[in-house]
Amino acid sequence: MDHRAHCPPPLPTPAPDRGTAARRRLRPLAAAAALLALTALVGCGPSQELRRHDGLAVVHVGHLPVVDAVAFTLALDKGWFRDEGIDARADETSAGALLTNLING
Repeated sequence: MDHRAHCPPPLPTPAPDRGTAARRRLRPLAAAAALLALTALVGCGPSQELRRHDGLAVVHVGHLPVVDAVAFTLALDKGWFRDEGIDARADETSAGALLTNLING
């Protein structure tokens, strides 16, 4: 007896959703917009007011005390920011305050 006789027929392939196709077409545009925004931010270096007398750029980083921030905490503890000329200061905050600051700029 053939083993395929006990198997149900294969399901038909669903028709592509129009929204999915539109999102696929917009992906390159979204990627280009993100790249443009990042390129614009590269030129936004710290002004002289944000540098200390020893030349280190002062950067305040708001972060949540969660396991996801372990890389930032490790880099801060190991002095990797200072090695790159950055005086990074960890400002522990809550999710609500972080979101509000992000929205307000």
